[in-house]
Amino acid sequence: MNSNESEQLATKIFMANMDYVHRIACINAPSPDVIDDIVNEAFLLFMEGRDKWQLNSPGIKGLLGVLTRQCAFRLRHTNRGLTQELARKIYEAIADRKSPIAGEGLYDEEKICLPEAIQKLPLRYQEILRLYYYEKQSVREIARELGMKEENVCRALSRMRIRLRSLIEELRD
Repeated sequence: MNSNESEQLATKIFMANMDYVHRIACINAPSPDVIDDIVNEAFLLFMEGRDKWQLNSPGIKGLLGVLTRQCAFRLRHTNRGLTQELARKIYEAIADRKSPIAGEGLYDEEKICLPEAIQKLPLRYQEILRLYYYEKQSVREIARELGMKEENVCRALSRMRIRLRSLIEELRD
């Protein structure tokens, strides 16, 4: 089987099992907004290894489940450490600049909720937060790196601040 045929067969198998992969991602996702990311990551992992797998094997569905769980696990554990560090950087920025995330500032209870609130944001927003607060990139640099317009980065930052405020309030209650 040549590379093109292998790619077509692997894509066909993955698509035929998409509902199954999506269910596994739903069960194992650290938050609902990363389900699509897990499915996409599982697809990429499956496609990378397509020449290693026995694509016509009856166990291929089980393999897809294992790959999906592995992607969810990796995402959950990779983000956990980064989120703690990012939360610390955001809190420092808020204290330094009186950032509009929390209005008059964060108190200890809100500070504790911040990492969990960040986890609940969509990955795209988490990436923008990381670049802005952790790597201290300008809006222009973020826009260039992510292929976005500067205005869209500004809007995203504004929406994230509002969303973080509401998430912190939800988590406090």
